[in-house]
Amino acid sequence: IPGTAFNLPLNGFVREGHTFLGWSLVKNGPVVYANGAGFTSGTEDVTLYAKWQLNNYTITFDANGGVGGTVTSLPYGSSLNPPTVTKTGHNFVEWLPVPPATVPAENAVYVAQWVKLSYTFTFDANGGTGGDSFTLAYGDPITPPEVERFGYIFDGWDPEVPQFAPAEDMIFTAKWTPKLYTVTFDANGGTGGTSYQLAYGDPLTPPPVEKPGYDHVGWDPAIPPTMPSENVTYTAVWSPKLYTMIFQANGGTFPEHGTNFYQVKMPFGSPLVAPLATRPGYDFVGWDPVLPDTVPNKNSVFTAKWKIAKTTV
Repeated sequence: IPGTAFNLPLNGFVREGHTFLGWSLVKNGPVVYANGAGFTSGTEDVTLYAKWQLNNYTITFDANGGVGGTVTSLPYGSSLNPPTVTKTGHNFVEWLPVPPATVPAENAVYVAQWVKLSYTFTFDANGGTGGDSFTLAYGDPITPPEVERFGYIFDGWDPEVPQFAPAEDMIFTAKWTPKLYTVTFDANGGTGGTSYQLAYGDPLTPPPVEKPGYDHVGWDPAIPPTMPSENVTYTAVWSPKLYTMIFQANGGTFPEHGTNFYQVKMPFGSPLVAPLATRPGYDFVGWDPVLPDTVPNKNSVFTAKWKIAKTTV
């Protein structure tokens, strides 16, 4: 009946991804009547068209510990392109749930799924023993091997070993400090002996030593070319020098040798016993110079001294 006033029935239509705004008198026209609005009938039939608004939805791409994740508001049905994400020490596997090709009619969260990468870690003993090489997953604890080197003290790794496996292959080289040992050169009654410290493997050069009346003939034990890995003592070995002892009978003779001149080489420090000298009509009274008890540290000449013998008539 024209002129009748009533309320429009509430909208019962639904459209995925859209929000109902009201009614229009023409298709895709402006909203004229709100949902349930009052209406007065006229003399002609009226067709009302539903007016829809495209919805935006929040789409979250959670990088799950990585970088590159996004949170955006996108219109329903638009293309849905996941971002590129990265995570140190990991390979990207997929998104869960799997994103559709277009924006769904709801807020959605997609979480990146990762798998750990593995890396090789090499421990170079650098002349020692105990080096190793092994593979660990990124972030796993790193436990360096025990290493040792004869004559050296372990002084750490170069570079310093991190607590957890980094995202790269690495080589760690052992650092060593030579141990110090005491070497003693005992002059064994001579001069020039010394004592000092050297590192294992350092060149070992004995000092010059001397001892009056002796020739230096070596060390006991024999000295190696480099420092051993222990405290050591080397003792000088001496050999007495040989000197020429000349005895002159000075007018007499040496009956044992049948000559008036006697010469002999004797080692320094050995007992010095002169040959028997005789001279008719004379008494032997000694040697000039005075004969020492042992061979002196030089070539020497000893001359017999005489006095006229007294005769009782």
